[in-house]
Amino acid sequence: MWQIRWPPRALPGRWTGGFAAGRSRGSPGVRVRAVELLACFPYLKSVSDDHTIRTAIVGETVAGLLASLLREPLHSKLSRRLARIPGELVIAWALPATAFVLGCLDDLTTPQRQLVIEATAAYSDRIFTAPLGSLVPLACRVLNGNGYPVPVEVTVTASSGVVAGSHCSEVRVQHSGLDTLHVAAGSAATTLPVAVAVPAVVDLALGDSLQVDRLPLGQPWAPTLRRNSRGQLELYFASLVTGTATGDYEDLHRLVSDDSVHFRYDGVVLRHDSAGCSLTGSGFENLAGVPRQEALGWRMFVAGGSFSCYDWQVFSAVSTDERTWTLEPGIRVGSESDSAMDNAYPTGEGIVVDQLLSGGWRMLNGAYGHAPPDAGRFEIIEWDSPDQLNWTYVGPILTTQQMPALGDENVYSPTIRQIAPGLWRMIFTGDNRSSPGGRSRLWSAVSIDLKNWQVEGQLMGSNSTNLYYSSLEGNRLGFIRWDDGAQRRLALATVSMP
Repeated sequence: MWQIRWPPRALPGRWTGGFAAGRSRGSPGVRVRAVELLACFPYLKSVSDDHTIRTAIVGETVAGLLASLLREPLHSKLSRRLARIPGELVIAWALPATAFVLGCLDDLTTPQRQLVIEATAAYSDRIFTAPLGSLVPLACRVLNGNGYPVPVEVTVTASSGVVAGSHCSEVRVQHSGLDTLHVAAGSAATTLPVAVAVPAVVDLALGDSLQVDRLPLGQPWAPTLRRNSRGQLELYFASLVTGTATGDYEDLHRLVSDDSVHFRYDGVVLRHDSAGCSLTGSGFENLAGVPRQEALGWRMFVAGGSFSCYDWQVFSAVSTDERTWTLEPGIRVGSESDSAMDNAYPTGEGIVVDQLLSGGWRMLNGAYGHAPPDAGRFEIIEWDSPDQLNWTYVGPILTTQQMPALGDENVYSPTIRQIAPGLWRMIFTGDNRSSPGGRSRLWSAVSIDLKNWQVEGQLMGSNSTNLYYSSLEGNRLGFIRWDDGAQRRLALATVSMP
């Protein structure tokens, strides 16, 4: 077969050298698919369009003609040489173009030069966050055995339908989740894992007031939504009573809804200790409930504390009917404080508890950071336990250092929902209230391992209100809304996570 010995390594670009063609006896045959032949056509076009290449080739031809004339007797050779000029110029134009194409085919068809596909995500974060229909920025190219690009068509197929598109430049977001892209060019193939999070959508920018038949004395604070075993949506909250002879206190109350919209008051769950300077002298707020590990029933992890002594810590209570709760002795996660509140690290500002694959338990809650730069600021910290009773500090999983300026003073009240297999979203509170005009807002972050969280941005907030203590159950989000010049109130919003 014919072999073109000409390096295509400068393609696409300028003419960099000569070429030669010859018949090679016994050369192995190589099959060329139609798609590979078509892939070389851009090289042919580059030759015909490139004025520099044409000029160089024609110039070399004219120079060669003049040199030949100087070597030959003018009276015997001139007429024959002049007659060959048009043909040589045509050959000078056409032969390099052919060499470009065949040189390309040589790269594609030489057995010892296997094609390699490089497919990479052209975004910096682990999770691509973008609205539905957005293009996923990908970089795909095919290299020959020498590491040089080859213009071969690259196709893309998604495994799970999180994204869709048949070429690297056409892949678009369909919904949140994890997917694997199968990238192919001829017989060469590779895979590229992608994680996509479509931003959450809230039905009302600031939510709406909770619909409830009545509320107890005091102002509501720190709500927690929970779906009980009967399918009812419960809302637990602290009600702060101020100006009493024994000081301010918060008892823990419960509301119940059969339709997740209309609530009725269902009584007190836990009462504050009557002794003001005691572990729970100021009462309770924030909780998480899980099935009890060592017995039938449920265990509640609840923040309790005192405004003047000990600060806030995490306690536990148990129940067999989810209505009557008994406080257990001991502290589950402590503030490391004494009665004078020296060196306190308050904890329990929002609590999430889930079971690990190992059988142990993980707790995430808002607590003071233990080390600069978050010492004395709330961050979201993990503790682990083998038995629901004894908890060990693991470390922060989301800090103020990850936040933009509008939320870089405190982060707390995590609430988490799995939005797709292997993908979770956290909604939490972040504030900059000590700054001029500062506010408290609700934010969101996403993770593929529940340890490394990528902040998406603000979910809800404005310059005329403060939003605190988010709690998510299904698509219902509960929180405290405190508008300028108004009393704080329990609020609900519906959150969709496509």
